[in-house]
Amino acid sequence: MEITNYRVFIKETYSDLMTKFNLNIVEKNNYIMELKNSNTVIEFFTEYRVDNKIGIVLTNKGLKKYIDVLSIPSLNGASDPFSFMSNEENTKANSFNDPIKEFIYISFLILKQNESFLK
Repeated sequence: MEITNYRVFIKETYSDLMTKFNLNIVEKNNYIMELKNSNTVIEFFTEYRVDNKIGIVLTNKGLKKYIDVLSIPSLNGASDPFSFMSNEENTKANSFNDPIKEFIYISFLILKQNESFLK
C-alpha cells in the first residue's frame, strides 16, 4: 500500500501539529512521507510488499532521538500503550476500518500528548 494514498488523511489529522511546529509534508517516494521542520522529522512509511502495515518514526535532532511513535506511551511507563486514549478517541480510531488510518490517528494522539518530543 502506498503511503501517498494517505497524504490528505495525514495532512488533515496532523494539521494542528503541522501549524504549531511548522511541519511541512515531504514525499520521498510512494512509500515514504515525512512531516518535517529544521529540528524534527515524523516519517510515515509502508512497504510495497506488505498491505496494512505502517511504520511511524520520530527523529528529533535536538533530543538526538529516533523513536517509534507508537512506543512513546511505553517509554512513559504505560503498561498498555493505548490506555491513554479516551473512549471517544478509541471509538474514532476503530471507526476508520483501515489499520493504516487507525495508526496514523493514534500516532497523532500520542504526539499531541507528548509535544516535548517535537521541540
